[in-house]
Amino acid sequence: MRLSYHYEASMTIELIIIGDEILNGRTVDANLPWLAPWLFKQGLKLGNVSIVRDDQAQMLAALELAWSRSDIVLTSGGIGPTLDDLTKTVLAEFAGKKLQENKLARAIVENNYARLQRPWSPSTNGYHLIPEDFIATDNPGGLAPGLVWLNNNKALMAAPGVPKEFALMIEQVFFPLLKTKGFNVAGDQAQVIMRTYGVPEEKIFGELCPSLWQQLEAFGKVSSLPHLTGVDILVTFDEAKNKDKFQMKFKPLSSLAHYRVTFGNGESFHWNN
Repeated sequence: MRLSYHYEASMTIELIIIGDEILNGRTVDANLPWLAPWLFKQGLKLGNVSIVRDDQAQMLAALELAWSRSDIVLTSGGIGPTLDDLTKTVLAEFAGKKLQENKLARAIVENNYARLQRPWSPSTNGYHLIPEDFIATDNPGGLAPGLVWLNNNKALMAAPGVPKEFALMIEQVFFPLLKTKGFNVAGDQAQVIMRTYGVPEEKIFGELCPSLWQQLEAFGKVSSLPHLTGVDILVTFDEAKNKDKFQMKFKPLSSLAHYRVTFGNGESFHWNN
């Protein structure tokens, strides 16, 4: 058995994926598979995900729901130059703002086009137009600026749908910005992952440790994820615990003594019957 640790923050994060091409099956979304594990590694938790068409009513409804239940709302897609790129228009309507020329957005666009040695003018596209009171952000991997709206201790952040651009903007721009604005994007909860080998779920919970699930529930949320070689048992705690406390809490697993337990720092030990 192997134990590893991750930490989750209390802030709730939600992703809205925008695009007919996703729901029509022409394109497979790659942003959620990247975002969820990236957040997990940062000690953050993705609470909800929705996928909507390039439809103003659907997009607005998704934004309203996400804003009502989440602290950080991320969107992917719909900030490009074509007529079906509606995200900026919907964001403006949602926030009760007007689209207007933004000097910072224009400077970002000019710099991005210059980086690729391509000409740009306001007649090329509307990248320099953003909802008032929104923050235009750099796009390290593309052309269109990202958009950020901070209101009532919440954040609404719109990124491109192109996977490379989305990942770079989230990692290098959005979350560093949130830190400077005082958002708590550092993990403050603990999760332990116990990886077993060669023993199926029914034997662990039915024969070897029949009360294990209930005992672990006393300390946090429990889940069991079977894999090809065994089972991952996950427990999420309300606050971070150290290695010694974990070892004491999981003494009921002594019946699995022939399995080695390895902590995140590489240290390992064996339980004895």
